[in-house]
Amino acid sequence: MEGNKRLRAPISQFIRKITGPIDLKVTPCNSRDDAIKQCVKDESAMLLIDSEGEELHPLISRIRSQIGPSNHPFFMVQKMEAWFIADRNALRNHFGAGFRESALPRNRNVEEVSIQDIDNALRNATRDCAKQRYSKGRDDVGLLNLLNPNTVYNACPNFALLIDYLRELAAA
Repeated sequence: MEGNKRLRAPISQFIRKITGPIDLKVTPCNSRDDAIKQCVKDESAMLLIDSEGEELHPLISRIRSQIGPSNHPFFMVQKMEAWFIADRNALRNHFGAGFRESALPRNRNVEEVSIQDIDNALRNATRDCAKQRYSKGRDDVGLLNLLNPNTVYNACPNFALLIDYLRELAAA
């Protein structure tokens, strides 16, 4: 998975909230390139990375050619913060007083919202919060712990693909 080591437990817990108990080993890697290299080393691995605004079909083809046929790529479209925007209750509960929900994108298909618009929305929605503005390193773990995975599943088709795949594996 693309991301910092401090995300290992929160990502695992978040996914298990919706899949139930599954055999899941999350290996955080600091960058997309590091995550791809790690995935190549581990046959039958799943790769979870940000799409970073790239068009998905060419990105999937390119990543699949890099990781091999026995590994499976999944994407946070456009980035993990889209999951946060999908669950407005989690944002409201995390940031509390001063949170401006009206600053969030009106488009409920958060995977269609650009990276810049996601970043601007989080910055503007939290600018008057007593807890300070959104900061990835400070707020991402807390938000992951508050997210409702069913809300994210319903709002993020690429997250739903990951969860459906994990459920199929667990049932097999």
